Amino acid sequence: MNSSLKISPVEQVDFLRKLLARKLPVSDKAHAMTSAIVPTFRAGGWTVQGKTGTTRLGDSADKRSLGWFVGWAQTDARKIVFARLVVDTKRADTPKGLKTRAMFLKDLPNLLR
Repeated sequence: MNSSLKISPVEQVDFLRKLLARKLPVSDKAHAMTSAIVPTFRAGGWTVQGKTGTTRLGDSADKRSLGWFVGWAQTDARKIVFARLVVDTKRADTPKGLKTRAMFLKDLPNLLR
């Protein structure tokens, strides 16, 4: 990746589970503030909070790019933590992370029937 950030989707989900369970070594205020600033979306009957990201793989000769959307979704009865990763070889004007989020929000109600 063209970034110093090295965290897998599994590690991202593990981190978010700890955040939501308030098991990170930070104050309650830090937990609450973090949850409050993560963007919120609606998808069917779900409230979704998450963050997108976009990057390219390898050098400029490698045209693949990554888009991801990680976060959590909840209804009255359920809460899930998710990470969706898309590897794409097509160039587009929309950043891959935003495209990945749009696809996830569209798919979510059908994924969790």
